[in-house]
Amino acid sequence: MTDRKSSMSRSTRGLFFLLIILLSTVLSFALLYMFGETYLEHRPRSFLASLEWAAETLTTTGYGADSSWNHPLMVMLVILTQFSGLFLLFLILPFYVLPYFEERFEARLPHTLPKLKDYVLIFHYSPAVASLIEELKRHGRNFVVLEQTRIDARDTRERGLPLVLLDLVEDSIPVDAIDQISEVVANGSDEANAALIMLMREQGFKGPIFAFAATPLHRVPMKHVGATAVFTPKFLLAEALATRASRWITARVRGVQELGEQVGVYKLRIHKDSTLAGQTLKQAELRQPRGSCSSR
Repeated sequence: MTDRKSSMSRSTRGLFFLLIILLSTVLSFALLYMFGETYLEHRPRSFLASLEWAAETLTTTGYGADSSWNHPLMVMLVILTQFSGLFLLFLILPFYVLPYFEERFEARLPHTLPKLKDYVLIFHYSPAVASLIEELKRHGRNFVVLEQTRIDARDTRERGLPLVLLDLVEDSIPVDAIDQISEVVANGSDEANAALIMLMREQGFKGPIFAFAATPLHRVPMKHVGATAVFTPKFLLAEALATRASRWITARVRGVQELGEQVGVYKLRIHKDSTLAGQTLKQAELRQPRGSCSSR
């Protein structure tokens, strides 16, 4: 059963469940009212009259001929019925009826991957992948945006982007569809990205998977589950901003400004496997003359 069918069945079951609740509530209050009018108010009412009263009260349309009661239990029953009607109308109906009709009258969201060849699968649209999508369009590359929720899928559809709505927990991607994917870009939360990476690898995807990580500590675990490369754009952006701000806060090397324009300061990244790693400037002997083929 596809996700669309299961989603439709859930909404239909919800609507039937609501109808059962409404019917049982009206019948229950009708029987209680008939019992109370007969034994507490001593004004016997037929079942149809009691049913009419229950329907009128629950829908807040009025009471007809019955508009006053003397027994405290009857008054409490009327108050309970009124609040039950408000609860049913303003709380339950919007959660069951409106989603049901919204699902059926809105444009269908695709729940299966398209039959394209050599396309890029992008997991979740956000500004982080906006420039990537523009580059793919400029080079004529096919791409599809995968979303997990209907809200995100609607937003992506409004942007005019090709999309597919899939639940990474409940759904699986057919092998024939995976064979048509050239690269995967995971742009969701760190947990969702890891789930997508594992799903794609378990389904036999052999192509590159590029992922974004909000936390640098998650880069290594994502690579372990199958990511080709993991990037932390927010962390790199924060580092760059902090570096730029540090220039205005304090000098990088104290006293350099007093040495004049003949002295410059440069920053080099030393790889951990380099022979310079862990050495002081004196130990590195950088001022010693060396040949052009120096091992350093």
